[in-house]
Amino acid sequence: MSTSLAKIEAVPALIAQGRADLAYIITPAEAHTETRRAAAIADLSKRAKLPVPIQSEAALYRAEALQRLAALVDEGQARGEIAGKGQPKKSLESGDYSPQTLDAVGTTSQAVAEGRLIAKTGAVEKVRAALDGAAAAEEELLVTHETILRTARSGEVGSLKTSDSQEWYTPAVYLDAVRKVLGDIDLDPASCAQANRTIGAARFFTEEQDGLSKRWAGRVFMNPPYGGAQAPFVAKLIEEYEAGNVTEAIALVSAYSTDTQWFKPLWDGTLCFLEGRIKWDNPTGKASSATIGSVFVYLGTKQRTFVKAFEQFGPVVARV
Repeated sequence: MSTSLAKIEAVPALIAQGRADLAYIITPAEAHTETRRAAAIADLSKRAKLPVPIQSEAALYRAEALQRLAALVDEGQARGEIAGKGQPKKSLESGDYSPQTLDAVGTTSQAVAEGRLIAKTGAVEKVRAALDGAAAAEEELLVTHETILRTARSGEVGSLKTSDSQEWYTPAVYLDAVRKVLGDIDLDPASCAQANRTIGAARFFTEEQDGLSKRWAGRVFMNPPYGGAQAPFVAKLIEEYEAGNVTEAIALVSAYSTDTQWFKPLWDGTLCFLEGRIKWDNPTGKASSATIGSVFVYLGTKQRTFVKAFEQFGPVVARV
């Protein structure tokens, strides 16, 4: 058996055994050991370039171990056995029991904080649901530890990747509709040279140029990076539009975020909720389905034109 084949066969077994062990772990020290083991397995999966489903399961197993660690620390703090943040130290000389520090029980505050955040936000369940949806569509999506933490922090699964490329482009069929509304596109503030071959914006800002630090003007089309990056791009768009610098705009954002604070100003626009999932284009030529629903939001005075151009994609709604 080749070394590569041995790794492929061994890692799923290690993940399965680790998950089984989590149910029997009763101390934070044991849980921390398991989180280190899970991190090592995830790192091995990545460095060995094991199949995408194995890498994703390794990342989820690591997150599950962190959740178990956080739960055991919380239980210990509730019983007064582990010192909580800001808790005064008790004196051994007075006969009082002195709770252990996180260092003493063999873990770190960062690991506990990550575990609490993942558990509180249901990040593992959200990512798992996205994976299940992709599997039903015969798609393979890559989950990393960073993906899970981004999901926990932003509340959105965002874009999961099947390759090292971070670029996922809006398909031409939607851009044709955008141009029917805007005419020419003066600016795309979150793009790249290859994407702009299809978008055709007069100006665009790349990740390196940092569009958030630039002045926006004219007719804007925007498909900002998913995850936590959507919020600042939407805030910037609203700021420039209300200032009169942006005359009209169409933004493509996650429909999973309609209850978030950053999405609220978009309800003043005209919205088209897409039926089904967008199949993103990518530099490799492969298309990949979005893991969550999407919505186009129009800011401007040509609402009827927007409705006519976009109703083919899904229901169009506006505040009355």
